[in-house]
Amino acid sequence: MPETTKDRVLRLLAKGQHPDAASLGLSKEQYVKVVSEMKEEGLIDGVYISFCDNSSGGNLLEEAVLTEKGKALVPQKRSFFSRLRKGS
Repeated sequence: MPETTKDRVLRLLAKGQHPDAASLGLSKEQYVKVVSEMKEEGLIDGVYISFCDNSSGGNLLEEAVLTEKGKALVPQKRSFFSRLRKGS
């Protein structure tokens, strides 16, 4: 299954990175939408979105932290050897 934008954001945040719209390949509007949805779903915290964020070039995820719910959804890449052991 291909990695979604939300999966990618969760993975990057778990690594201590704070992706912006450009690094995710999104328009500013798409970026605000994804970050807003993740905030509403309780996946991230420390994000504050104002009405003017659609036009700003700022990084909304600069202070973001993963919630326990978000940490639980961080995509895990299984190694080739772990797939062999499990027979998948």
